[in-house]
Amino acid sequence: MKYTMLLVAQSPTTSVSLRSYLNNIFSKYIDLETCLSADLNTSMMERFDLVLFASKAAASDAAPFLTPKIHYLNCIRTFNHTYLDRILSIPANSDVYLVNDSESTVQASLDMLETFGISQYHFIPYYPGCGEIDYSIRYAVTLGETRLVPKHIPNIIDIGARIADISTISEIASFFNLPMKLADVVTKNYINQFVQLLKVSNHQLGQAANTKFLVQSIIKNIKTGVCVLNSAGVISMINKPFVDAMSIEKPHLVGTPIKDVIPEIADKLKNRTEAPIIRLN
Repeated sequence: MKYTMLLVAQSPTTSVSLRSYLNNIFSKYIDLETCLSADLNTSMMERFDLVLFASKAAASDAAPFLTPKIHYLNCIRTFNHTYLDRILSIPANSDVYLVNDSESTVQASLDMLETFGISQYHFIPYYPGCGEIDYSIRYAVTLGETRLVPKHIPNIIDIGARIADISTISEIASFFNLPMKLADVVTKNYINQFVQLLKVSNHQLGQAANTKFLVQSIIKNIKTGVCVLNSAGVISMINKPFVDAMSIEKPHLVGTPIKDVIPEIADKLKNRTEAPIIRLN
């Protein structure tokens, strides 16, 4: 018999995209249903083993209906890194509407863009009820909410709805006593996305510097240890979790051959013909 979980979101777009993402990971163990926060009630939530709120706003909507019988988690969400490089097609210093379904979700997205070092644009929050439209703006970035973009804007970049962060996947797995290797699915997803971004940098030379910087920012801001080598076995990117996990004391690692840092790993990579990414779980 499967466990049951209710996903509560404020918008249908978030509900559909997040349900699809979570089902890819948990469908073997959990029957997942969805509900919009506007339609929520106590008896509905009490039917499920766990309630997952897609945002702080959805959790706030549900607060009046919570009882001690209801177990719940607040979902921490992050960008789907596969699509982040699309933003780089926008000319630097452009005014850009950042479009989502509420003020809080737009602000959370702005904070994440800043964390990832995407600061070459003037992002202007746009959400239902935010005020008058600026018809001079020609670019919009949206997180799966293309229906909310002002109709006059000709250049719309959809980077997809935010997905569940690895910490939330781990919390769900822990709550149901599921194999913690499920969290590794998300980690592998991140690594595959890094590889795709690196391929973009090789094929779009005009954006290579920006794309490399984006990959570096993502690697820097995840908890998984990652070390990227070039085809000669020289470190081109590395993050602190990797350094800490391997107890590396040597400073200035970028540009250093991996054999001078971790000889045992270098031996295993001798016969590889392409640049590898080393990941620590």
